[in-house]
Amino acid sequence: LLLAAATWVRLYDLGVHAPEAYTLPTALVLVAVGVWRLRQDDRSATLTYLAPGLALATVPSLVAMLDEPASLRALLLGVACLGLVLGGVAFRWSAPLVVGAVVGTLVVLRELAPYAAHVPPWLTIGVSGALLLGVGITWEGRMRDVHRATPKPQTLSRRSGSSASDVRFR
Repeated sequence: LLLAAATWVRLYDLGVHAPEAYTLPTALVLVAVGVWRLRQDDRSATLTYLAPGLALATVPSLVAMLDEPASLRALLLGVACLGLVLGGVAFRWSAPLVVGAVVGTLVVLRELAPYAAHVPPWLTIGVSGALLLGVGITWEGRMRDVHRATPKPQTLSRRSGSSASDVRFR
């Protein structure tokens, strides 16, 4: 904690204003400790041990990106969120999946917000209506497929090792 505070003071003296310089080192330490803890206890939930570090790594960049939406920061944050989602799916860990999906969705919404005012209202209503009609027509069949393909939330695994038939998130 003292080392992080000293680093922040030094960065401030150097005139660094990017929030990533202040938060990423601590976030990496939190994620590393979380991964170490997950390796120690196979029954641990990833949201408990990984989400704080992942949130510390992504949320300050998201807040900074809100001021300058079309920037390199927005692009890199979007790529990082995509990497978190893909990593969460690959390792079957819920924390990277949730953090990446939530922050990535907010990035996309912020990037698309300026264009929403230029879309004619009738087009928005027409596309929304067609989408809802399509969802309604195929709802029951898709819900059957979802119930067949995914486990119930109560059966989600807390183990790190998984077999080919074990598709549970933790």
